[in-house]
Amino acid sequence: MYDRAAAFEAFFKRVEGGYIFYRHRFARGISVTEAEHDRMVEAYEDLCDRKALFALVLIVVACFFVVMAVVDAFIPDDSEYLSFVVTSAIAALLLGLLHIRGRSVREPIQGRKADQPRRDSFEFDVAIGRSKAGMKRFYLLMFGLLTVFNMARALMEGSIMFGAAAIFFAADFLFVLRVSYRTWQADKVKQL
Repeated sequence: MYDRAAAFEAFFKRVEGGYIFYRHRFARGISVTEAEHDRMVEAYEDLCDRKALFALVLIVVACFFVVMAVVDAFIPDDSEYLSFVVTSAIAALLLGLLHIRGRSVREPIQGRKADQPRRDSFEFDVAIGRSKAGMKRFYLLMFGLLTVFNMARALMEGSIMFGAAAIFFAADFLFVLRVSYRTWQADKVKQL
């Protein structure tokens, strides 16, 4: 089972007197107390609630059908460029809605400046790889490899939509590959 809290915990580093929170892999750290940490983890679990995510996806799908109906009614040209623009706009809508909902997670540290140095990228990758979520690395790697292969084939056929998706999935696949390798490397050193 996917443990959302464990995945979020990879963005924290335990130190004496609390935690250091890293907004993303290249960010400087922000010192947080134990209570702030608990509030952030609880808000993250609420954010990832299945019902809330289902409602969000339902809203985006409804928007997609409305936009496609309007496009079909008023724009007779069935161009690939138009479908790429519509799909990109819907993806941007989904990311925007997730960003707005994610404000509750960042509320305890809102407006606070980073006061800690950046986390080592190797350490961050190992923390993500060791999280109990584990990203189901093997399945993600296999899915990524198959997806990259299929996307590359579509890219050779000249499809704009598949070209953009191929770039995204290739970058994601390489990230998962690096996290898996670094976690394996750290585990191997730990065994010695």
